[in-house]
Amino acid sequence: MLMRPWGGACTCPSQRGSAQFNMAATRLAAVVLLASLSIGSAQQLQHPSLNIVMEWGDRLEEELYNIVSKYSGVEELKNFYRDHNVNLNVVDVDGQVLVQQTAKEIDGLLSKKMKALETVVSAAEDLALNYTYDPDLAIEDVHWYDAKNLADGDPILTYDPQFRKPINRTYSAIHLPTDIWKGDPKIANELKWSDKLDEVFYANTVEDPGLLWQYFGSSKGPFRNYPAFQWESPGTVDLFDVRRRPWYIQGASSAKDMMILIDNSGSVHGLTLTLIKRSVQELLKTLGENDFVNMAWFNTEAHYVSCFDTFVQANVRNKKVLEVAVLEIGDGNMSDFGKGLEFAFRAFDDFNATHTSQGARCNKIIMLFTDGGTERPVEVFEKYNKDRDIRIFTYAVGPPAYSTSALKWMACENKGYFLEIPAVGAIRQQTQHLCPLCHQDYVAVLSRPMVLSEEKQFMWTNIYLDAMGMGMMTTITLPVYNKSLGSQEILGVMGTDITLAQITKFNPNREVGPTGYTFAINPNGYILFHPSLKSQEQTYSSFSEKARLEYRLGYLSEPPNVDFLEVEPDNPSKEEVRKNMIDRASGAVTIETFVRSQDERYVDLVNRTYIYGPMNSTIFSLGLVLPEYRQKRIEVENIDIPTGRDYLQTQRSALFIAPWNFCDDVLTNASHADFLQDILEKLSGFDFPAECDEPRLKHLLLDTIVTERLAEFWNNKAVDFKSQDLESCSNTGNACNATCSNARYNASDGIVATFVSTEGGITRVFPESECQDFEDRRDTWQQTFFRRSLDNNYFIYSVPYNSDHQNWPVNYTIMATSSVTLNDMGGIKPAVVGVKLDPEIILGTMLHITDQCPGGPACSDGVSKSCRDSENLLCVLLDDGGFIVTTNQDDQVGDVGRFFGEVDGHLMTEMYIQGVYRREEAYDFQASCRKEQPKVASAGSRVSFVPRLNLAEALNLQWWTTNAAWAYLQQNVYGILFSTSSTMAEELGDDSSIDENVSCVRLQHEYYLGNDRELYWSTDCGNCSRTMTARQLRYSNLLLVVADQVCNSCNNTPLIQEPQKTNNPNQCKVTPRYRRGPERCYAHHPDEDASHCGAAALAAPSLFATSIQLGFLLFIMKLFGAT
Repeated sequence: MLMRPWGGACTCPSQRGSAQFNMAATRLAAVVLLASLSIGSAQQLQHPSLNIVMEWGDRLEEELYNIVSKYSGVEELKNFYRDHNVNLNVVDVDGQVLVQQTAKEIDGLLSKKMKALETVVSAAEDLALNYTYDPDLAIEDVHWYDAKNLADGDPILTYDPQFRKPINRTYSAIHLPTDIWKGDPKIANELKWSDKLDEVFYANTVEDPGLLWQYFGSSKGPFRNYPAFQWESPGTVDLFDVRRRPWYIQGASSAKDMMILIDNSGSVHGLTLTLIKRSVQELLKTLGENDFVNMAWFNTEAHYVSCFDTFVQANVRNKKVLEVAVLEIGDGNMSDFGKGLEFAFRAFDDFNATHTSQGARCNKIIMLFTDGGTERPVEVFEKYNKDRDIRIFTYAVGPPAYSTSALKWMACENKGYFLEIPAVGAIRQQTQHLCPLCHQDYVAVLSRPMVLSEEKQFMWTNIYLDAMGMGMMTTITLPVYNKSLGSQEILGVMGTDITLAQITKFNPNREVGPTGYTFAINPNGYILFHPSLKSQEQTYSSFSEKARLEYRLGYLSEPPNVDFLEVEPDNPSKEEVRKNMIDRASGAVTIETFVRSQDERYVDLVNRTYIYGPMNSTIFSLGLVLPEYRQKRIEVENIDIPTGRDYLQTQRSALFIAPWNFCDDVLTNASHADFLQDILEKLSGFDFPAECDEPRLKHLLLDTIVTERLAEFWNNKAVDFKSQDLESCSNTGNACNATCSNARYNASDGIVATFVSTEGGITRVFPESECQDFEDRRDTWQQTFFRRSLDNNYFIYSVPYNSDHQNWPVNYTIMATSSVTLNDMGGIKPAVVGVKLDPEIILGTMLHITDQCPGGPACSDGVSKSCRDSENLLCVLLDDGGFIVTTNQDDQVGDVGRFFGEVDGHLMTEMYIQGVYRREEAYDFQASCRKEQPKVASAGSRVSFVPRLNLAEALNLQWWTTNAAWAYLQQNVYGILFSTSSTMAEELGDDSSIDENVSCVRLQHEYYLGNDRELYWSTDCGNCSRTMTARQLRYSNLLLVVADQVCNSCNNTPLIQEPQKTNNPNQCKVTPRYRRGPERCYAHHPDEDASHCGAAALAAPSLFATSIQLGFLLFIMKLFGAT
């Protein structure tokens, strides 16, 4: 038994609140002792030599190991498992077989959804083909339910746990965009013919009860969703239009390379340029991961708007760069369409020549935004687009200052479409929230070749958080064609959702173990599922409160595209795995890689085996990752149910069961008491119920029986145990039943509690009074200490994360855990044992060992400083992540649990430079940050987009005859007459109420120990020097650091370990990763009729608008005496 050298026993667990006082008293005694020494001898004390610190480390590592190994029962538990080898088999884990089986099961699930989609698409096409259009049909004569108004009880909505909201399975409900006129006969006819889809929707759910939302997005705007539910808009104004959604556009057309051309000549000054910018931003939202895009402005010259000098994949981060860059566009000079279009055509030529593995390699389109013009660049088209391979879409934005006939000519000559985006007041009649791309223009045009081909392909969306509360999901879509003879019209897109929970239920979790996992990626390398994929509801308890508030993921309108190499530490071997999976190859490779801890504070360098293969009926490939120790696993054969049930009602220790799906009808989110009671009821007989997972329950019972013997071992180590009446002490369902035992460990040993967590889902804690910390740690597989212990072959020491050292609790404990490895049984690791230590035992041991200097047997020179000399010598124990475990500094007691770089930046920096610590840069591409509110210059009316007009210009007649003057007039006279401030506010939109958070990137530095076990060095800080020694402790993840106190001239800038928002990596310097686009392309068809290419163009500005402008000009001329 380890006794404290300074006398007196440590406080017992129930009295740990006084630990701070005892440590202070200990330090005070040390100060008195030092004061008794002569000043001269004190000044002669030197920094301990490397040999002395090494001897301190030798003794400290032995002392700590003896304590934790003695009480944890790690060796005893190994024997207990060996004693039960008749109840279990150790079987091989064949990763390749698991990949094949899992891929087949997921294929089966997804194939059922695809079949349901094909059924309803076929029915929709037949219904539309056989329907007779009624031009006199009124919407009042059609049976339909408005999704926005179902609250009146017709139809009746009933809560459904599958959909997590009230629904009606008999009917679908219709969402109509705000701007659609319900009196339009086209809408009434659309609702009538599609009403029969409800019967098909219902039949699909009978065939596949697991089918979720089924819906039809019509090209005319109605969105039919089954089953019916009450629509809830995320903002104050319902801006939803199904035709704007990326899944709709992706399903309605093939992939595209898009060049956006913006006319920024002087005539677009003011409101027109503002409308162009907002329209372009809305356009970007319609692009998906299979599309490529870039953007340029032009007047008398042409340039890219951002740092992108070629087409880039339209993923979230690239689009964000363009969205921000477009806001910086100014105006000036004259417009030159030929210059701008030539720039765009050459961009396509350069991209095709230099980026052979990138791009959509299908549709090529130019989107031209301008306020009008008369130029017809015939020579440019003849030179670059003679075969009309590149479609051109033109948009006349703002009040008509020029003829738009040339714009329509450009679109019609190049198989595109022309549309006007007029003054603000008319926008809601022509577009959808400044989106000119939602009606019969670019999507309808691009869909023509696909419709004429009569071929279809399933399209899968990026993963996203369901706005209706069903978690992370993906959408699969199929287009719906008009089958009428000669038609090239797309009727809409049909879709259904599949949650990640539905897909991942087939994951072989029991086979791969706690640190193994499966994942899947698509041909872009983006993940479908992966354990590091963060749910948007997730918070990060390991971070400080400030960081949690900033880091919490809210509803993102467009979640980020997450690449496989963005959730795993990148290395060349993983790049090869990714490429092979995209190419749908099969294979296996073992890779040395970093793995991040669950709390994202630590990294471990381990070996992992990656096995992969394709999912044949889909575009996805499946991967499986096995840890090095998971070559074999336990398979329980025979188990005595009554014995296991009795041990679940333990009296020797607190017991917890992981909230796993042991039985289909047992709620995993119930309290532990209820959950335990439900499990006991399922085990009331001699056989396992059919609705339960028998292998999982067998493993649970085996671990229950084995760990009961460990609890007996702990009891025998305890003192003051008083047996009690077993009837009064029977388990009541409350795992933390402190009244059942008075057993405690000897206070002088410094042991607060011992515990075990098993692979089978059992956690035991002794004594029961110390179990509170484990009520939230029931799921053993998700605990950082459990997973890290499995990946390491020594004791892992840890303290609670200290995010607020001002309120650091005085009754914290230090946890030491180790895996139980059975080398004679294939190296299986069935459990992790642990000890909770009083902090005084660690500090006291360290002080005791170093207290023998100077003059003690540990020292050869008799003049070295001791760790008791806290004023002159810093002694600190750090864990492998650089967090403080204990320290001899009085003013740092509240810093225990903090990252050491925040406390002593100089020393942590030195240890990083010397290689004592290394660090891994971890970018979090799934982070979200609080939206930065735009800076507002004033609180004036949002109507007044007034160009700056100085006095000299106002008095200059020549200025009033220029394009700038016409722009000034049209924006301020025309705009004011035909707009209202409320309309303007709605059109320009304020989305801040919809998205509180936006996607961003955060960078975190995660530290780990280097290869040197000990190091002694000094650093010169100018007018002083600092000597430091670091010594890794064997059998643990601890580092003993001994250093002189930092002097004022040393740079003590703190190092921050928490994730910080960053603008890196620079998107413009990111090398595109390998990818494969969709297998099929429908860019052109010989039977396509391109004659329908837009509405009638204005030959000149409207007479009324021109009259007003001329009248205003005459007024100005008269006002200033012009003749």
